[in-house]
Amino acid sequence: MLYEPAWPTAIRPDALAALETLAAAGAWDQFAYAFFANLLQVPTDELDALRASDLWPPIVSDAQASLRDLRAIHAYRFDPARFASLAVPVLLQIGTESPRDLYVTDGLAAVLPKARIEALPGQAHEGMTTAPEMYAEAMMRFLLGASER
Repeated sequence: MLYEPAWPTAIRPDALAALETLAAAGAWDQFAYAFFANLLQVPTDELDALRASDLWPPIVSDAQASLRDLRAIHAYRFDPARFASLAVPVLLQIGTESPRDLYVTDGLAAVLPKARIEALPGQAHEGMTTAPEMYAEAMMRFLLGASER
């Protein structure tokens, strides 16, 4: 199961450099805001609402781990064809509100023999946080269905 795995090329060097500067200053709230605004392209009004919600503090507390993830993703050379022989069921999840071209979902679905894409309606990149029940239900449907194959 993968939820919106990022294309390494979607992480622009200039955007990563700006995030590195914020991280070096310990400005984790601004880091999280810039990540959502500049990399995930979350509209300002939605981002401001998220920032004012109870969901924001856990996002900020995860910012250091997110930076490590971004560094690793940026350095990785992704070739979907390398995974064409993966013959196990794969669930690729997307949020309907996310910019789909930022994620490898369609590239993987094109090469994985047993992949399917499932959209979480009304969700963006943090669907597992903003709609945990919907996310868990989708995972359980997949896992229970996969065990029947």
